[in-house]
Amino acid sequence: MVSIAPTATVLEAARLMNDRSVGGVLVVDERNQLLGIFTERDILRRVVAAGIDPATTKVSEVFTQAVV
Repeated sequence: MVSIAPTATVLEAARLMNDRSVGGVLVVDERNQLLGIFTERDILRRVVAAGIDPATTKVSEVFTQAVV
């Protein structure tokens, strides 16, 4: 399981995903409770296509919260 805090930046999450060769990471709080998931699709649609800076945007602003 690869996870990241919601306070991490999109750039940090992308680097983690690249380092671990995964297409997504679980977003967990300080108690390790699942908040959602952050995927390559979130990066593409909510960051790149929107013209948002990944170095200053927090994962909490763009991750997918509805996990089935």
